[in-house]
Amino acid sequence: GLPHLIEMLCESRFYLNTSIYSCLPMGVCEALMCGVPVISTNHYELPYIIEHGKNGFLTNDPKEMVGYANLLVENDDLAAEMSANARQMALATFSQENFLKA
Repeated sequence: GLPHLIEMLCESRFYLNTSIYSCLPMGVCEALMCGVPVISTNHYELPYIIEHGKNGFLTNDPKEMVGYANLLVENDDLAAEMSANARQMALATFSQENFLKA
């Protein structure tokens, strides 16, 4: 259920999105809300919510995705900083107040 999903996301070092067709995958938004940096393809709306190097990484190269994943696994400080940035950005972007403005 939902509590299990949230628990799993919060324990993750990163969220990997390889979709090239979905404009804005809900899983990306959920990961950011849980403070999980996102490694994603650079398509559609994703560059508007993922700031490369700040709350995640954007690339269309599978080898680069692997490199970014290894970087987050190996660098605790970077992972923690990007995690905080992910949560902060998600709260600002996906807040109830912003939702009601739209």
